[in-house]
Amino acid sequence: MENLKTYKGFSLLELIVSLLVLCIIAGIVIGRYPFSIIKKRRVYTTAHRIESDLRYARNLAITNYSSYTFRLYNTDANPDTYEEYKIYESNENFPVKYVTSDDFPSTVICTVQGPSYATFSYAGIPSASVSISLNTDNTTYTVELNDIGGIRIY
Repeated sequence: MENLKTYKGFSLLELIVSLLVLCIIAGIVIGRYPFSIIKKRRVYTTAHRIESDLRYARNLAITNYSSYTFRLYNTDANPDTYEEYKIYESNENFPVKYVTSDDFPSTVICTVQGPSYATFSYAGIPSASVSISLNTDNTTYTVELNDIGGIRIY
C-alpha cells in the first residue's frame, strides 16, 4: 500500500481558499470599472438605432412606392422628452416597426428640435427636417434628417 503523502495535487481546502482570493480580487476590479462607459455606449447604440430606422423608413418608401412616417412619441409627464417611436405606412393604422419605451434605455434622454415626425415620400424625400438629440451625463449624439433625406449622426 502506497503512502498518501506521495500523491501530488491540491487539497479541497487549498482550492477553496484560492477561489475565495480570486473572487475578492474580481470584486475589487469590477467595483472600479467606469460605468459611465456603459452609459455612453447606450447613447451611441440608441443614436445608431434611430439612424438605421430612419433609413429603413426612407427605403420602405422608395421600395414600395408609398409614403412612410417615422414618428416619436412621449409617454411620460414631460412633453419635451420622447421614449418610443413607430414607423408606419401613411395610409395604414398599424406600425411596420414599433420601438416601445421598454426597448428605449431609461438613462437616455431624447429631445427633438423641429417636428416629432417625418413622412417620407415615394422618392425618399422627408416632409420636414428633424433633429433628434440623445444624451446622458456628458455624452450627446444628434441624429439629423435634412430636407433632401440625408441622415447623419454627430
